[in-house]
Order: sequence, then structure tokens, then C-alpha cells
Amino acid sequence: MNQEVNKKVTDFIESLIGDHDVLKYAYNNRAFIPGESPVYYSGPVWDMDEVSAAVTAFLTGKWLSSGENVNKFEVQLCKTHNQNHGV
Repeated sequence: MNQEVNKKVTDFIESLIGDHDVLKYAYNNRAFIPGESPVYYSGPVWDMDEVSAAVTAFLTGKWLSSGENVNKFEVQLCKTHNQNHGV
């Protein structure tokens, strides 16, 4: 992944977030106040690296079906488990 593009995407996302609670699941709501804040015991939890990677994959157009990152993961998984093919 192009590190320059990834940096620009990360900076842009951070500028959108600012002081707002835009991504309420990000970092699993670090501003937890006992007795007031909801407890998210399940559901999506994303960090900035995951959000940036998803936006970068979307913007670069390499996600039509499974995408470039899924292919890299499947190839590495097959190598790790000594298999020729993966699903």
C-alpha cells in the first residue's frame, strides 16, 4: 500500500473526527464513564489503521470483489498452512 496515500487518508479522517465522537465504536469508546456510558460488549471495534486501510482500499478502486488485501491474506494463509488453495 502506498504509504503517502495512507498517510493522507489517515490525516483526512483525523481532521474529520476532530473533537467529535464521529466513530463511536472506534477504540471501543475510550471516554467511558461508569454508570453513564453504554458498554459495547460486542459489535465492531476499529482502530485508525483499520479505518484508514478500508478508506484507502475504497479510494484506490481495488475492492471490486474480494480485493487486493483479501488476496494477499489468502495467499499468506495458504502458505502458513501448507495448502495450495484457500476459500
